Amino acid sequence: LRHSIVRPPLGLGNDTDFIPAPPPPPPEIGVIAAAKLPEYPHAVASFAAVSSAAMPEVCRAVFAARHECLQLARLSLFDVETPRTRTLIEYESAQASHLKKVMGFITGTWQ
Repeated sequence: LRHSIVRPPLGLGNDTDFIPAPPPPPPEIGVIAAAKLPEYPHAVASFAAVSSAAMPEVCRAVFAARHECLQLARLSLFDVETPRTRTLIEYESAQASHLKKVMGFITGTWQ
């Protein structure tokens, strides 16, 4: 195997083969020219006027829905706050009590 590997001789031949070609020159203009749209401010104003995202009623509804989602996200379906090791029967009892409280909140208070 050592006899089949041949290293190229250093300093012989064309040394420019190992130097990469220089990058192409940068463009004269760094941006693409775009046509100016005189109707753009009008289009933005018209979109804001007819978009439901800009209506105060929709904004209030979105914020109210987000508040309710955050309220539900804070609830846990499992009793994970365990101060000590419990037996399975103790855990099942605590879990049933916890789930009853959560379901009571969802069906009663939350509605």
